[in-house]
Amino acid sequence: MSFTLSPVTFATRPTVLVVFEAPPEDGVQLTSDSALDEVHLVANALRQFPDIKEVAEVPIRNGLDLADVIRPYYDPAKPYQTVLFNMLENLPVQRTIGALCETMDLPVTDSTYPLGKMEMKAIFRAHGIRVPAGGIIPYGTTDLVASTHACLTRLLKDLSYYEEDYRAQALTPGKFGTLTVIAKNVGSDGSEGISQANVIVLQPNPADGGATYQVQALVDLVRSLQGTYHQTVLVEQFIEGREFNLSLLEKWTEDPAAPGGARREAHVLPLAEIESHPTAEALAHGFRNVVTYEAKWMSESHDGMALERRVPALNVSPTLAEELRGAALGAWHALGLNDYARVDIRVDSRERAYVLEANFPPCIDPDAGFPCALHEGGIAFPDFLRQMVFNAQLRASLNRQRISKVRASVLKAAAALGDVIALNKCKQHAEAAVRSGEQ
Repeated sequence: MSFTLSPVTFATRPTVLVVFEAPPEDGVQLTSDSALDEVHLVANALRQFPDIKEVAEVPIRNGLDLADVIRPYYDPAKPYQTVLFNMLENLPVQRTIGALCETMDLPVTDSTYPLGKMEMKAIFRAHGIRVPAGGIIPYGTTDLVASTHACLTRLLKDLSYYEEDYRAQALTPGKFGTLTVIAKNVGSDGSEGISQANVIVLQPNPADGGATYQVQALVDLVRSLQGTYHQTVLVEQFIEGREFNLSLLEKWTEDPAAPGGARREAHVLPLAEIESHPTAEALAHGFRNVVTYEAKWMSESHDGMALERRVPALNVSPTLAEELRGAALGAWHALGLNDYARVDIRVDSRERAYVLEANFPPCIDPDAGFPCALHEGGIAFPDFLRQMVFNAQLRASLNRQRISKVRASVLKAAAALGDVIALNKCKQHAEAAVRSGEQ
């Protein structure tokens, strides 16, 4: 299905603030050089549009300094003239910025509340989206062996509850048999901490008749990850098969006849597959088609040379394409995403899609997957950025209009009752309800 961006006209000439993490006061750099290059790329691309008043690159230290940092660009009487282009990566900072933007009526791109891996998995499960079975090993546990066994027990319970092949079965290692898992940091992004060694094949333990798995290799891996990264580890069922990245783009269009005064269209861009071309030596050492840290960031490494992103993906049947798009759009709607995102999916031998995670906002460096999908879809990078600014401005304006209508109705009803206390409470509850999307 084709998807084009229609010409957009801003209600007012916006000032766009490209916000990103500033280095802390101790001078340690949190934002990488490549991330700063990405910030410059976005800002320079937006500067080419004459109807954008100004574009500034604005470093944010902790989120609480937002009001001070943007004061030179912000007019409270005309809040929609200032749009934040969100390029923040730190989860707590993103959450702080999102809350402050709501209170200040500031339009912001990618305004979805940021979530961690486990939060996403729980939401996907609640919406019936297939995800790999898994469990966690908390950081700081005093008995790592016991915690690992408990994690694997939870993983098998997941399989027996959610997987149709094992539903309602009391699974034990001896009954299930060999289990291949992958261990990853809960709080890391960009494949940090992931190598070929993170994929481990577990065998039932013959010493106890298959009541548990032989876990020493997994325990050693978790100990190493937690000792290095100081965080909880997620252990998931490893889905043997192909891996795809699905990029999604949303277009907002003013339409008085539509609910809320605007139409929203989320579209899946051309499919991308992470293809593997390992050497015979790599295969002999147990190579797996998994996006490791080296594969993502070190192109000259063995993993980097073995994996290649192909857009559009080849040898994708109509049935598989429909399965992939359905899973990606399901993840989009389950999380309430907006503007743009990338959903990572693995497919098993029966062409069933398992959603690994959603990235919002995803990396938009020129060599990253999202811009490649844009290019393959015939959408120019500057036009994409312009649409995101328009989306944010229109979304904030319509949200304020809805709040005003609800407030007016509440004021009228409360005034008729003559109840000042109820009046104030109703105003607060109405505005909070609209902001959270309940209206």
